[in-house]
Amino acid sequence: MEKKPLIVVSLCAVVLLVVASFGNVVGYQTVQSSNQSIIKERINQRELLFQTIVDIANNKKIQQIILKSQISRGILPTLEIPIVKKQQLRRMYFIGLILSKFISKTRIQSMVDTYQLITPEMQQEINAVIENDSVLKDEITQLVNSECGCEKSEWGFPIICTTLLVMMGFVFIPWFILMIIFMIPPNAVDDMLELLFLFLSPILIIWEFFNCSLPKINHPFPSNISPADGEQNVSLNLTELSFQLTDEDRGYFGLMSYTVTTNPPIGEGGEEWVRSGTYTVPIHGLNERTQYTWELLLYEGGYDATPRSYTYTFTTESLTPSILNPSPKHNALFIPISTSNVSFDLTDHQGELMNWTVETQPDIGSGAGTNVPNGRYTVPISGLEYFTTYTWFVNVTDGTYWENKTFSFRTTAENTMVLEPTDDATISQKQPDENTATGGAIALRSISDWKLDGLMKC
Repeated sequence: MEKKPLIVVSLCAVVLLVVASFGNVVGYQTVQSSNQSIIKERINQRELLFQTIVDIANNKKIQQIILKSQISRGILPTLEIPIVKKQQLRRMYFIGLILSKFISKTRIQSMVDTYQLITPEMQQEINAVIENDSVLKDEITQLVNSECGCEKSEWGFPIICTTLLVMMGFVFIPWFILMIIFMIPPNAVDDMLELLFLFLSPILIIWEFFNCSLPKINHPFPSNISPADGEQNVSLNLTELSFQLTDEDRGYFGLMSYTVTTNPPIGEGGEEWVRSGTYTVPIHGLNERTQYTWELLLYEGGYDATPRSYTYTFTTESLTPSILNPSPKHNALFIPISTSNVSFDLTDHQGELMNWTVETQPDIGSGAGTNVPNGRYTVPISGLEYFTTYTWFVNVTDGTYWENKTFSFRTTAENTMVLEPTDDATISQKQPDENTATGGAIALRSISDWKLDGLMKC
């Protein structure tokens, strides 16, 4: 057995010793609900739940189902079957409520799930009994209509599933403690399992009936990340990263640890043994138009635990205007000499007006604009020569910040056909050209007798 489960299995028999004093180990006997009119009254969920558990535990047919399951597992039933009373359940509940302050709900359930006391077959038989018993069916109906809210991650009180879970913790944990403290010999383990089985069965019946399954154990997790993951145009004046840490299960008494690193490095930090809350890490030296990545390592407990990694990015704002989407594209090839203009987009991220100029080399045209907004701008060009590289320069300012970019393109060679491929476009050349070492067949739709130098632009 591992150390953690040992501590968990441990707490539960203190309860069984108390319960034993009520009636030689809690069992089952037929005692119908003393007053069916109580079911119709407006009583709170907890009291209705307790009454339902008592009626299920003391239902003769359900007793037979559970005892039959015990015998099939090789567990001999007890000679006397005491009556389960609501007063016993109240004591269980309030002691379990105290225990639940130190042990999370999901951990209690994971312990109980280790011992599958209620099989699907048993549950099906028990459901059939409940369906045919007017008292139990009426009680279950009232519980269903009382808005259990078991599916919610944050449960209110009183609610059915929370009450059941607290009671299970009250039974299971002391049983585990008794097994360890008194070093129960192997020949007595079956008897101890019988106690656990008998006492938990009615609770688990209702637990399964309401489908109160909890999610897997929740580890601490971050939220409310600032800057948000993937955020753009983050201010260069940002001085800290912030995030909220939450541990819903209160593992390690709600204590956790974290570290933060950044890339490119603009700051780092961390703390050990902290509680749920909002934390910050100072940063400095942000550059414009730069993407930063920061990693949060979150530990459940101290730094000796295995961390979970969370990675976030953000991009800083641009103070200078941006020159985007040049046409022709930078380093483009086989540009036709008939091309009549170059164009580009200008963006000032603060929305300020801009002045711009364009020059070309060799000189094929130029242009300028004054006090223009964000948009696309065109400069006419002419006089392009075959197989020539042209460079064009774009300069822009918003009155405070400057930006300039250089683009180039090369025109097509003379006697060269440039084909922009389409789905059904091919060229065909029946005979290889005499002046080339190689030749091949290409076809352009229905034209099949061309002889030419072909270049395909892709």
